[in-house]
Amino acid sequence: MTFLSEFEDLTSRELIERLSTRIYEPAFCKARDQIFAVPSSLRVVILVLDFDTEVNMQGMLGFLENSTGRYISETIESFHQIGAHATAKVLQNIHGILETHGISTSQLRSDFDRTTLYQVTSFNELHGDLGSLPKEVERESQRLYVYAESGCSEDVWSLLDSFVDANRPGILAELARVSDA
Repeated sequence: MTFLSEFEDLTSRELIERLSTRIYEPAFCKARDQIFAVPSSLRVVILVLDFDTEVNMQGMLGFLENSTGRYISETIESFHQIGAHATAKVLQNIHGILETHGISTSQLRSDFDRTTLYQVTSFNELHGDLGSLPKEVERESQRLYVYAESGCSEDVWSLLDSFVDANRPGILAELARVSDA
């Protein structure tokens, strides 16, 4: 079985589910680290999956300080591309909160340079006193689709499914290229 044959016969939803675990394997880690080299259709899928994984595992502050947070602008654009405009708007608001406080995701990420592997720390211990920024970000992030109580009716997974379905040939070609890299 070739790498690509693993994806060819899957429905769009199955392809998304398969990618949600496979993007953390070595063949994709390099692509994720060089996200701008990944063609746009596949990049959109990777950024949406990375965002969802990070926010579900570590919350919005965890997303912002993790490596995928460096791509917040591209993640916002990815949500717009799949038609998830409410999610994109919340992320734009959060990006604006960071800018208001004079903080970038690169700054948040660079604070990890002072830690050791597997070191457990809190957001405040790692980044120092950032004033009201953490509370503002968390309050705004509660409007995201990932929180059941948010009242957000945007079905990001159906939107992503439609995007993958509409861009399937290109995504499969991009998967083949990334797997050969």
